[in-house]
Amino acid sequence: MERFRADNVQPGTFAFTDEHRSYAALSGQYEHAEVSHSTDNVRGMVHTNSTELFW
Repeated sequence: MERFRADNVQPGTFAFTDEHRSYAALSGQYEHAEVSHSTDNVRGMVHTNSTELFW
């Protein structure tokens, strides 16, 4: 997944995710913010609803 992301997502891109630990590496390369499904599905502009509605 890291190779795919590096080939297709520009550094500095905003990445909004849930709190899964696999997303921790995003913070160094991207503008990363996360939400917790158990406490705050939406925090200001940070949400994962668009992605979840897609699937």
